[in-house]
Amino acid sequence: MIPKCILSVSLLLIFNLPVYSNELSGFEIHGFASTGYIVSDKYNYLADSKDGTCEFNEAGINFSASIADEIQVGMQLYSYDLGDIGNNTVKLDWALIDYSWKESLGIRLGKFKTPFALYIDVLDYDMLFTPAILPQGIYNQYYREALKSVQGGDVYGKINLGVPGILGYHFFYGAANIDTKGGLSKMFAGDDGVFQYAKADSLIGTRIRWDTFIRGLAIVSSYLQSDITFKTNRSGVISTLEYSLDALRVFSAEYSIGKFTAAFEYQVSIGNLFMETDMSSLGQPVIKSEREFDVDTYYGQLSYRFCKWFETGIYHSVNNAKRTDSSPYHPDYADWQKDTALSARFDINDFWLMKFEIHHINGVSQVLGHLALDDYKGANWTAFAFKTTFSF
Repeated sequence: MIPKCILSVSLLLIFNLPVYSNELSGFEIHGFASTGYIVSDKYNYLADSKDGTCEFNEAGINFSASIADEIQVGMQLYSYDLGDIGNNTVKLDWALIDYSWKESLGIRLGKFKTPFALYIDVLDYDMLFTPAILPQGIYNQYYREALKSVQGGDVYGKINLGVPGILGYHFFYGAANIDTKGGLSKMFAGDDGVFQYAKADSLIGTRIRWDTFIRGLAIVSSYLQSDITFKTNRSGVISTLEYSLDALRVFSAEYSIGKFTAAFEYQVSIGNLFMETDMSSLGQPVIKSEREFDVDTYYGQLSYRFCKWFETGIYHSVNNAKRTDSSPYHPDYADWQKDTALSARFDINDFWLMKFEIHHINGVSQVLGHLALDDYKGANWTAFAFKTTFSF
C-alpha cells in the first residue's frame, strides 16, 4: 500500500508547477487534486485503515463564465476514493445558473453547493481550513455525497445592518442525490448487502450568518428538513427505512483575529424512523417498527498560523449517535465517539500544501461495519492521516 502513496505524492511533486486559472472573456477554469494516507490501530477509521490505506483522494475541475453583468453559469466534475466508496468515478458535482440582482438579493437554480454550517459549501477548498479531516460528527465523510449539493433553487443575499454588522441569508429547496454505491450505502447495507434505492425529497433548508459588530466574530444558524427513503437487500432480507427528518439544526460560531481562529459547532437532528423488514424469502413474517430519534454532536476547534508556511490546530469532537448493534451486550463506548485531533499544515507555496494529523479516539459509534462482541478491543484507539493537496 505504501509504495502507491509514494508514487501519488511523487506525481504531485513532479507536476507542481505554477499554474494559474485561465481567463478568456469571463471564462475561468479552476481545479484541485489531493491524495493521502490513513492508518489506525484497533478499529478502521473511515476506510480499511488498520493495515494502512492510500484510498483517500479526491479531484475536481470546475468551469464558470459570466454571460451578463449579473448572471453567471458554472459546473464542476468531481471524483473521490475513500476505501470502498467513490472509487474515483467522475460525476457532475454541481451545475448552476446564478443571477445576482444586487448584493441583498440573488437566486441560484440547478445543482448547487449546500449552504449549511460553516464548511459544507467550501469542502472542496482545502486551503480554507487547517485539519486534514474535518470533525466527523458534523462533517461525516460518508454523508458528504448527500449533503454536499442540492438540486433545486436557492435565494440568497447580504444585508448591511450598519453598526450591528452584516446579515447573510440562504433559503433553499430541492432534492439531494444519494449514490446507491456511495457512503450511505456502505453505512446502511454493510459489506454483505446491496443498496437498492435511495431518495431525499422535499429538502428545505436555511442558513443565516451574522458577521457581528465584534471584528472577526461570525454567528451562524443552519436548518434542514427532508424525507429520506432507503431500501437495502442483505442476503434476501429486504429492509425499507423511511426517515422523516423534522429538523437538522446546526449552531455555529467562528472567531478569527490575526493569526488565531476559533470555531465551535453544535448539531442536533430530530425526527422519526419507520423500518420495514421483509424476511418472506426466508419463510419469516414482515416486521415493522417505528421510533423517534434525537441525536446531538458538537466540536470545538483552535488554530494558529505561526508563519506563511506553517499552521497548527487542534479540535475535540463528540458524537453521541447511538449505533444499531444486534448484540445486547455491546459496551457503553459503542454509543459515542470522541475524537481529539492535532493537525500540522505546511503551505509549500500558493498552490500546494501538506497536512499531517494524529487522532486520539474514545468510542466506536462511527466505526463502519458490524462489531461482534469479540471485536470490541477497548474504548481508546488512535489514527494517523496525511493529505497533500494541489490547486489552481
